[in-house]
Amino acid sequence: MRKSRAPRSGPAARTLLAALALFFGAAMLLCGSGGAVLAPAGRAFAGARPAPEPPKADAELSRLRDFLVGADRTFSTRLDAADVLLDKDTPAARAVLTEVLAGPAPSEPVLAVLGALADRDRVHAAFVEPLFALLRGEDEPARRAAAAAFAALQGSEKVRVRLGDLATEAETPPAVRVAAVQALGRLMDKPSIEALVRLTADARPAVAAAAAQALADATGLKDVGAAPRAWAEWWKKHEQDPETLLLAGLLRRSREEVRQRDAALERLQARLIRHLTVLYEAADAKEKGRLALAHLEDPVPQVRALGAEQAAALARDVLGAGNAAARQGYAELIASAVKHINDEEAAVRAAAALAVAAWKEMPAVPGLLARLDAEKSPEVRAALAAALGGLRAAEAAPKLVPMLDSPSEIEVLRAAAALGAIGEKGSPGSPAAQPAVKALGRLARSSASPAVREAACLAVARIAPPGAEDVLAGALEDATASVRFAAAQGLGNLPKVGEKTLAALAARLQDENKGVRQAVAAVLAKLGGPDAARKMADRLKAGAEAEPAVRNALWTAVKALVDRTPAADLAQELGDRFFAREGAEEMQHAAAMYEAALAKFPPPARSGPTVQTLYEKLVDAHVAAGMPESAVPALRQLLAVTPAPSAARLRELNHQLARILLAKEPYVEAVPHLAAAMKDTSAEERLALAKALQARAEALLASGRPEQALELLAAFAAAQPDWGGTELTDSLKQSRDQAQDAAVAQAVAKLAGPDDQAAAAEATLKKIGRPALARLFDALQAAAENKQAPLEARALAALEILTGRKDHGYGLQAPLDERLKKLAAWRETP
Repeated sequence: MRKSRAPRSGPAARTLLAALALFFGAAMLLCGSGGAVLAPAGRAFAGARPAPEPPKADAELSRLRDFLVGADRTFSTRLDAADVLLDKDTPAARAVLTEVLAGPAPSEPVLAVLGALADRDRVHAAFVEPLFALLRGEDEPARRAAAAAFAALQGSEKVRVRLGDLATEAETPPAVRVAAVQALGRLMDKPSIEALVRLTADARPAVAAAAAQALADATGLKDVGAAPRAWAEWWKKHEQDPETLLLAGLLRRSREEVRQRDAALERLQARLIRHLTVLYEAADAKEKGRLALAHLEDPVPQVRALGAEQAAALARDVLGAGNAAARQGYAELIASAVKHINDEEAAVRAAAALAVAAWKEMPAVPGLLARLDAEKSPEVRAALAAALGGLRAAEAAPKLVPMLDSPSEIEVLRAAAALGAIGEKGSPGSPAAQPAVKALGRLARSSASPAVREAACLAVARIAPPGAEDVLAGALEDATASVRFAAAQGLGNLPKVGEKTLAALAARLQDENKGVRQAVAAVLAKLGGPDAARKMADRLKAGAEAEPAVRNALWTAVKALVDRTPAADLAQELGDRFFAREGAEEMQHAAAMYEAALAKFPPPARSGPTVQTLYEKLVDAHVAAGMPESAVPALRQLLAVTPAPSAARLRELNHQLARILLAKEPYVEAVPHLAAAMKDTSAEERLALAKALQARAEALLASGRPEQALELLAAFAAAQPDWGGTELTDSLKQSRDQAQDAAVAQAVAKLAGPDDQAAAAEATLKKIGRPALARLFDALQAAAENKQAPLEARALAALEILTGRKDHGYGLQAPLDERLKKLAAWRETP
């Protein structure tokens, strides 16, 4: 058996070791071969399937032997396999272990077996001779590990005598004598201590030093040193002491070892959980159900808790997909979770309760209530409360209300949340939760715990009793930001609140906590009115609210309140407020308000002075915001609603619109408005517009876009045959000719490009028409002379389109001289 102080001493710990041995070996091998995956305690992850029959003894021993001595095994796996074999304590298992100990040393299998032996209280006498053989061996690590393994032979007088003889034999190599001394120190009884005291005076310094160190380790006396006289004097004082007193030092050392080994056990458990989780996450939904069930039925408490958590997560996945019928496939898993509500381990009970709630297992409510009556652990009671709340079990309310006075904060928190869920306004359980209202209000006002005050506020908000507004409004003044946040959110859950509460909420727009400010803005968006909208608009002033998230919440709330207001007055008022400020963001807000105001007028009513004024303000806001292109729709609407007799105003609008459109593609859209703005206006105004037109055309030419420049100038010439009648007429015509030449040259060059470019070039040349003929004739001749057949064919096709002739007699297969003659004749009469 293992020592009671060892970290792997209990049944759960033994199972952990078996789990790791099997997980790192058989589980992976079986997964790879398509077999069943072994559970930590050796059972299959069978889920709904019956567990397989236990393997035959020889097959299991063969597998464990492979884990112990096989290639590419980790030392941890070897150690776990040795532990499992020692647990079996059968002749066959011992034969495997003694065979390994008789093998070459040093080796990892030998050291693993020795490490497992050192962790035992008692082992079979079959290990005595192999241990002495290793102690006498030449390998230092093996000797040292064998010496430690003698701890498993405590109480054997024969072993003690042999070790004493070995330690004192002068002809024995010093290293072996030192190992024997170390082994004596592991026996930890009075005769061994006496032998060690004598050995501190040994003629061999190494043996004497080892004996002194063994005594210091065994007794915990670190200050005696290595002097033989000191140990002799100590022994003289304690020779007659009871053995228990002499071994007090051992107890002190054991306590430290227990602490260290407990930490090792925790790491071991974490490692197992981590690897089981990886295996689970890699499985599909059906396999996850089987694995979670296997984990829930495992002997290791930590694994069972993991299984319950996995069952809860799986429920969220299955039920969250809206496939309630799929729940039937997990009946055995759900039944296992219900069973483990009464598990012996608190962590498992808590996780199982939450899993039951996640699966919406309403038939489990009586069992949850019964468990709540019997449960002593505050953490589990809290989990049971949460589960009952998740199931909206109205019958649980009478048991949850007293929990609000529990000394355990976690119980109070979960009970409050559960009562809020059960008693949510309008739900079937609402009447059952009413007795909790008074206690919840008291907790919200006066609990010493901020977390409890917060939870109480949220519960009151969900139940929404008649006095909820007063409780939550009062909590807006709480010293803790999270409570104020919960109070604000809770007020948002009420259908309406009074003016006093609205004022209290508005005051919190300047709360020191940005989360509270953001929550208040969201609540005012739902419950506020025009006054709240004005106050939030003021908070959007530069220098007022700095947090982007809060500013966004304020703006969203202002828009919501404006949208909810039937008349246009509030939107226009807020638009004027924003426009009176400075900055692009303020102008954008103003534009949005003016657009919202215009939306209040149905399309047939969008005329008259009020609408006209709103459109003008909207245009001004867009321009002031640096986004004149956004003003185009409003300007067009203004043109539509401005009466025809207002000729001067119409010219102003066309002028403004023309300049904006000249700055954005398609530029040709500016032409009708240019022409309209030039009509019956001053020469100075016409000249200004002509300059704007010329500037755009020159910019297009400079950027290599002659076709767009030509399109713009040609459209203007068509709309204004006198080119506006300004001093720029000749210059504009010259720009038109320059654009035309450049566009033709560009298009002819593209004829030699890919098919899509050539097709676009043909379309451009067709649009330009006969002015492109000269360059096309030149391109055809050059292609023929340079033997550029594709370009020659494309140039010929373009010429045929532009001239409308196919009787030219030019043949692509004719000799060059003949083609050139035909081309010359064609030039003369295109």
